Amino acid sequence: MMRSNFSVWTLLVLMSFLFKNGDASTAVEPIYHFTALDVRLDCPLLEGPLIVWQETNVGEIIAINGTIFSTKAKYSNFDVSSKKSESSLTIHSAEMEDAGIYSCHNPTGKSHSFWLHMQNPPSLSISVNGIVVNTSIYVNENTEVIVECNATGADPPVSVSLAVDDEPLPLDEQIVNNHTHTAYASSRLTVKRSHREIECIDSGPKNSIYERIIYLNVTYPPNCTLNVVDVAAPKKENFSCECVANPEPTEYTFTADGKVIQKSASNMLWLGDKLPNGATNITCWGENGKLGFIIQGIYYDFGNEKDKGLPVGAIVVIAITVAGLLVGLIGLIVSKRRGRGDANGFEPVDLQPM
Repeated sequence: MMRSNFSVWTLLVLMSFLFKNGDASTAVEPIYHFTALDVRLDCPLLEGPLIVWQETNVGEIIAINGTIFSTKAKYSNFDVSSKKSESSLTIHSAEMEDAGIYSCHNPTGKSHSFWLHMQNPPSLSISVNGIVVNTSIYVNENTEVIVECNATGADPPVSVSLAVDDEPLPLDEQIVNNHTHTAYASSRLTVKRSHREIECIDSGPKNSIYERIIYLNVTYPPNCTLNVVDVAAPKKENFSCECVANPEPTEYTFTADGKVIQKSASNMLWLGDKLPNGATNITCWGENGKLGFIIQGIYYDFGNEKDKGLPVGAIVVIAITVAGLLVGLIGLIVSKRRGRGDANGFEPVDLQPM
């Protein structure tokens, strides 16, 4: 914001610009705006390098060509910007006393006027399933909720509507009461994981949007996957249980062939060089206990690992099986030989050295 003191001669020149052609009586554009918000008045394109802003109804020059001219306290929250033949006047955090007629002029006598009407904004509140929400609320995914917006204190009264993430919601009911200066709107919403916020928006003064926003914290159960952590190659018997959930899981459970082998706040399982009891299948799940959600993770089958050797237990079983088959085969051969000699009438001869 720039402020400057101008000479008396400059002021006289400017006043001659303002009143030379008497153009200040042109049509006035009405502007309606809520208090406590910024008001911006955009002057239409005017010919000439010099643009003057004034509050016409009190005869006060506010700004000249991009610089605040008035030193009155009322205009301390005013700002002006100019670029070529374009100019805008901004009133920051406008109040009721800022209502009035504002005009922009150029040296040729062309002007444009705005009649600024100020009014107090409504008090807006949002409720979900009958509970008034101030800032944010936890809602389970895929839950249908009833969202309501109430507006009070607007004069004149305004109507209200609802939106989720800036997308308008179809309204089940919309009411405006001119006697009590209240308004109401309701809608049904099936909450999705992607939803972030609900907005209650008034349909008040032109160019004056006033809204109330609450934030959704959408909760959903864990969806977990079991990953191999390659820190002990080639054994690869270390795992992580990765879960997508809101809130995050507070407890993780690992099982081996259906038997719980670890239950803790850690999502890591370190098995070292061998599986417990020669287990071949590992599963995991997570729990975000605050909501009681639980879901089992992906089933992990060691038998499908092409780059992994057989578990120790399986190797022992195979070794015992092979040894048993060999012993049985030798016994079968000896038995057959003895049976064949008896059948031909020969007795076994014990050859001893003479």
